[in-house]
Amino acid sequence: MRYEWESLQRKEGVVEKREADLRKDESVELTVATVATISGGLVAMGLYVFVIEPLWVLPWLEWMTPGILYRVRTREALVALSFDDGPHAVFTAEVLEILERYGAKATFFLIGERAERHPELVERIRAAGHEIGNHCWRNGTVLGHSRKRFMEELEGTERAVELGQLRRGGEKEREKTLTQRAQREEHREHGESAVQKARLMAATVQSGPLQTLRLRSRQEAGPTTAGEPKDGVAQMRFFRAPGGVAWPWQLRLARERGYTCVLGCAYPHDPMRPPVAYIRWLIEKNIRPGTIVILHDGIRDARRSVAALPQILEEGRRRGLRFVSIGELVDSRGETAGTGCSGNGGEGERGRKD
Repeated sequence: MRYEWESLQRKEGVVEKREADLRKDESVELTVATVATISGGLVAMGLYVFVIEPLWVLPWLEWMTPGILYRVRTREALVALSFDDGPHAVFTAEVLEILERYGAKATFFLIGERAERHPELVERIRAAGHEIGNHCWRNGTVLGHSRKRFMEELEGTERAVELGQLRRGGEKEREKTLTQRAQREEHREHGESAVQKARLMAATVQSGPLQTLRLRSRQEAGPTTAGEPKDGVAQMRFFRAPGGVAWPWQLRLARERGYTCVLGCAYPHDPMRPPVAYIRWLIEKNIRPGTIVILHDGIRDARRSVAALPQILEEGRRRGLRFVSIGELVDSRGETAGTGCSGNGGEGERGRKD
C-alpha cells in the first residue's frame, strides 16, 4: 500500500513538472509572438513613413531635431527646390535649362571636389540667380570624420565655390577690381604694416585674384560667417550633410560657422532610381507653401529626376506656387518650423534625406 502511494506521488510530480514546463513554453512562445508582432508593426510603420512620407510626421521630426530646417511656415505661395551632389557635367546643365524655361530658382548643394572640377558650372549656377549650399567636400558619410577633417571638408567646399565666383566675369576684371580695392584700403587702413601692404599688392599683380583674396582673409581678424560677403564673394548660408546624416557635434560646428542645417519634407529617394511616376506623385503630394523639395542632379543616373522636373514645375504653376531657393523661402517666412542651426535643444540629422 505504501509503495503504491509513493508511486502515485511520483507520477503526480512528473505530471505537475510537465504541466509547468508546458506553461513555461507557452509563455515563451507568447513573448516571442508579441515581440515579433511589435517588431513587424514598427518595420511596417517605418516602411510606410519612408515610402509615403506623410506630412503628419514632420512635427515629431521637428520636435526631436529642432536644429534642422525641414520646412518653412510662410504665407507666401512659395516652394523651395534643392538639388544635391552636383555639379554634374550633364545633369546639372539639363536641370539649369529646365529651371530657366519655367522661371524657377533653386538651391544647389554642391560637393566641393566636384565644384573644383567644374568651376564653369558653379559660375553658371550663380549667374542664373540660383543659390549654392555646402554639401561637404566628398560624397560620402561624415559620421567617421574627426573634428579637423569635418572642418576641412566645409572649408574646402567654400574655397571651391569661391573659386567659381572669382572666375565669374573674367580673371582680368576681378584682378582690376581687387587692385583698385587694395589701393583704396591702403589710404584708410593704418593698422597694416608696410610689409603686409607690399605683400598684398604683389599678390594682386603676380598671383591673381584668388591668392589675393586668401592673403587678405588671413590678414583680417575674425572668422568668416556663412551668408556674409567676404571681399565681394557671397558666402553660403545653408549646409546639408551627405546622406542627410551627421553627428550633433558636427551640426554644432556648422552652426558655429554660420550655417543653417537643412533637410526637407518632399524627398522621393531618387538615388534609389524609383519610377518617374513615384517621384512626381510624392513631391506633388507634399508641395504646399513652405515645402522644401530634395532632388539630386549629381548622382550617377539622374535621368528620372530630370524627366520628372518639368511635370512637377507644371503642377506647381497650376496650383499658383512659385519655386524659389531655400534662402528666398526662409526670408519670406513668418516663422520657421525648425530653428535652423541657430536653435538650441536636441540635435541630430536624420529621416528626410538618404
